[in-house]
Amino acid sequence: MDVCIKSDLIPNPNPEPLMKPLLLLVVTALPCLGLQAQCKKAGISACMLEAKAEPGSLVLPSEQWVRLWMDEIVARDLYTELDGMTRRPIFNNIGKAEVHHREMIEALLTSAGIEIPDAPEAGNYPVNDLQAFYTEKLTSGKESELAAFKSGEAFELQDIAELEAALQTEGLSDAEKNLLTALVAASKRHLAAFQHKLGK
Repeated sequence: MDVCIKSDLIPNPNPEPLMKPLLLLVVTALPCLGLQAQCKKAGISACMLEAKAEPGSLVLPSEQWVRLWMDEIVARDLYTELDGMTRRPIFNNIGKAEVHHREMIEALLTSAGIEIPDAPEAGNYPVNDLQAFYTEKLTSGKESELAAFKSGEAFELQDIAELEAALQTEGLSDAEKNLLTALVAASKRHLAAFQHKLGK
């Protein structure tokens, strides 16, 4: 069953002038029949999917799903470190969102019968390129507040590229398409928040 994801309301740290502030998502599951209708009935302003899959039904290779899962962990760890340095709400808010994105991927993989590895210790990752990227962006991000925002921007750009590449896989199940699409949309919101801080 698909579920709506009800968001606790956290003000966007970068509301545009004269516009109603957007909302960042901290998600809690709400069962629904007819996703959009149920979300509207519940008064939810933004919805994401946590789709369940039958065992063996996923088309994207399990290794690629685990990589996307690892991306969410590394993003959370990076933003936690940068939050400790800057004390800017943007890093704490987006870091919380990354935790829920990780949990959404875990729910899909678990329902499909795919084993999820133990989460790595913060700052110590088994994927070489992710380890190098984390180290580079953490080191550069600690140089200044502006540099920290640039590190966030760079991570979201990489994440969006990987998610959009995954979406190009032929024959994806509806559950996969829905989740990947939701994750792309969320990452683009994160990117926009960082770019707003950079004056873009």
